[in-house]
Amino acid sequence: MGNASYLAYASNTRMLYFAKCGFTPARFALERFGPVVVRDELTYLKELRLMDKFAVDYELVGISENGKGFKVRNTFRNASRDVVASVTSEFVWFDLEHRRLRIPPPDLDSLMRSLRHSRDFGNLAT
Repeated sequence: MGNASYLAYASNTRMLYFAKCGFTPARFALERFGPVVVRDELTYLKELRLMDKFAVDYELVGISENGKGFKVRNTFRNASRDVVASVTSEFVWFDLEHRRLRIPPPDLDSLMRSLRHSRDFGNLAT
């Protein structure tokens, strides 16, 4: 799989998680805010070929005290559950109307903080 495919699956995993928990694209549009990626880091460990079965884990790597910024990791595993790659992404919540960072609604902040924490979890400055 190429790097664009890993990034697309990471994005899809994130948006499916939000939607499953009530934060659909329509809700983000209605409330005029959303997550903005400020950095992606892709690490390859093993080959994953086209049409290979795989799973994607999703965990919180860090979050700022005010909740404006957060970092998540998608870990890709092959059918044997071996880690083949990871995408670590840093985000901010962005207010589309005022064009600036914003604090997420309390239910979204709680949702993010309740994600499984990575082993290297830490606080972020934002």
